[in-house]
Amino acid sequence: MTTIDAPLARQFLHRLHASVNTHDPDALAALCCEDVTWEDPAAPYTLRGHDAVLHFHRDVMFQALPDVHVELLDEPYLSLDGTNVAARLCIRGTMQHVSAFWARARRSSCNSPS
Repeated sequence: MTTIDAPLARQFLHRLHASVNTHDPDALAALCCEDVTWEDPAAPYTLRGHDAVLHFHRDVMFQALPDVHVELLDEPYLSLDGTNVAARLCIRGTMQHVSAFWARARRSSCNSPS
């Protein structure tokens, strides 16, 4: 198993957010291993596997938020054992398609550091 350090986490998050900000689900999914477990409060369930991540972003998120933009608010948070990373984000976009998926979402706001 690869140990994650701060430079690796920053590089990964930069590539991940660039793929979201350019609305490229294929590039986003290419960053994931085949057996990825993707926990995202915007998803209606935990996404398991590369294809689930691709489907969610291509067919749900980028359709509902065609102008979505992700901004990293803090440095990445690394687990003590170096196997996990978490990030505090601001996700902005204009919702175009409301579905049962989005009906459970709560309104939230985020403030960017000045």
